Amino acid sequence: MNSSSNLLVLGATAQVGKLVAKHLKRSEANSSAGSRRKENLKELADQFGASRSIDLDDPRTFDQALKDVAGIFLITGYTLDMLVQSKSLIDAARRNGVKHIVHLGAFTTDRDAYATVFAWHQMIEIYIQASGVAWICTPTCSCRICEGMPRSRVASTVITLPKLLGIPLWKM
Repeated sequence: MNSSSNLLVLGATAQVGKLVAKHLKRSEANSSAGSRRKENLKELADQFGASRSIDLDDPRTFDQALKDVAGIFLITGYTLDMLVQSKSLIDAARRNGVKHIVHLGAFTTDRDAYATVFAWHQMIEIYIQASGVAWICTPTCSCRICEGMPRSRVASTVITLPKLLGIPLWKM
């Protein structure tokens, strides 16, 4: 199911990633949905136009999944594993010439954040920044800006935020 899509959406089988993938399909963007479960690839391709096999717990899957990819929507689960998964994927993105990463993070203005999830996201964001790959980090629904928003509005914010900031993330 590895077509020449140039935007890879992770988390397309869950809530926010699925909404991002739907938005990209409606926008006729050249994109694909990533999944670790090979049995989901056909359904994802039918739903979103293309799919790619990628398992964040298996970095050996990254190079094939990132072939001809210009941008990644990076979303992970909230466990300590997210640090290794994100670091490995960022390294593979740089190695494979990915131009942009949109990271769904946890927003805090406090650089001395001690809440575990905020600290983890800050570490990932600093690593993305240090990688040299262009990036933007968008807040999760847990931040005050998104509280009470319908999930579709959050996904729309993830997609439009770069435009509002005047940051061209990738060519569609």
